[in-house]
Amino acid sequence: MAREWLLGLVVTLLGCADGGSSAADAGHAPDAAGPGRINVRACLVDPGCQTRMISAHRGLRTRAPENTLAAYRDAVEAGADVLETDIRATADGELVLMHDDTVDRTTDGTGEVASMTWAQIQALTVHNHDDPSAEQDPRPEAHKVPRLRDLIALCRELGCQVDYDWKTGTAEQLLGVIRAENGVELGFVHKRDAQSLVPLRQMEPGLLLMPNVATAADVDAAIALLDVKIVEAEVDLGGTVATEAVSRARELGIKAYADALGLPDVGLANGDDTLWYALVQSGLHIIASDVTDRAYGYLVQQGYRSPR
Repeated sequence: MAREWLLGLVVTLLGCADGGSSAADAGHAPDAAGPGRINVRACLVDPGCQTRMISAHRGLRTRAPENTLAAYRDAVEAGADVLETDIRATADGELVLMHDDTVDRTTDGTGEVASMTWAQIQALTVHNHDDPSAEQDPRPEAHKVPRLRDLIALCRELGCQVDYDWKTGTAEQLLGVIRAENGVELGFVHKRDAQSLVPLRQMEPGLLLMPNVATAADVDAAIALLDVKIVEAEVDLGGTVATEAVSRARELGIKAYADALGLPDVGLANGDDTLWYALVQSGLHIIASDVTDRAYGYLVQQGYRSPR
């Protein structure tokens, strides 16, 4: 509940402008589609790529309702390289994008996702309770719950990667959709517990997997168990990252991911980059943010990325 409160606070305190422009980071993957764009997948699997990247947490939900295709499209236009999403299975086995286990907070309906069919989910209207101004978005895709397959198609179109945050559904269901949409190389699957990812590793050796880590020993264990190329370092509610884990990941040539949700994003949105500066200086390769536009602007201002 504390984390959700902080996330809500972020989107109500957005009043500062983005930073200026500067040169991009050394060792970055080649531009994929114009200024500021990189080949995200190539960077993820290349130990020598040190480009700092932004992951859009549930999309750019200050412009469109969270976990909608409109929010994700806006996030990429604002600078996101990765789109973080939440995957849940409906009663009839469709994988949809919904953070909560119920539809109550983000739609005009009520009920548990797991107890509803895709047809019932599809009939709902999505709302943005964090930012009422986003309610006026005229795009139909801003007000419908999308399927996982829809987001994979969007990332194929826009040249981004998906952070498949696996909430519910079986490994077979998840991998089935990813394979059907040719999404194995379009993202990586996140689960806090490394052991939970073992079935996916056994079924699909080419799929990138991302468990959570807090120590150097956790990083070593994740590599031994899953042959990971990316790990998510723990961050406390005050915005302090597990630097030991980040350092070990960099030492071993894999990517370190962490979130700036809560206080770091609140500060950045209000002109205080203290916590964001600390996250960047820790050596993280990918930082997840609720304020993609400001986050990418900060990386540009600090010389880590080029303007888009």
